[in-house]
Amino acid sequence: MSAPRPRWVHPAKRAALVRRIDVGWQDQALCRKFPDDDWFPAPANSDVVAEVVEVCRRCPVRISCLAAALVVPEEHGIWGAATEADRQRLLDALSRGATVPEVLERQVEPDSYEGGEAA
Repeated sequence: MSAPRPRWVHPAKRAALVRRIDVGWQDQALCRKFPDDDWFPAPANSDVVAEVVEVCRRCPVRISCLAAALVVPEEHGIWGAATEADRQRLLDALSRGATVPEVLERQVEPDSYEGGEAA
């Protein structure tokens, strides 16, 4: 097992992420209509992951959700249409120079999941 990568985000990028989080976003989230367990599928269950991600992609507060998950950072579950592996890649991209809008506006294709990892 490899050591976890650092989850440090430059303070300016962290501030930019925080500015993208709308107050009360959770009240508007589509996931509120589903049991909490639905958003924490087993990573190997790629069909369920793809279904959950598709719901997230249609959510009106996806950007706020994803920004919040990157700021915390959330360790588990689907947040803003991104798995933990997706979020780690987004944090890595931020550390390599990607802008916050580039990271938040990306879309994960539902059929790109295999074994819990986005292709």
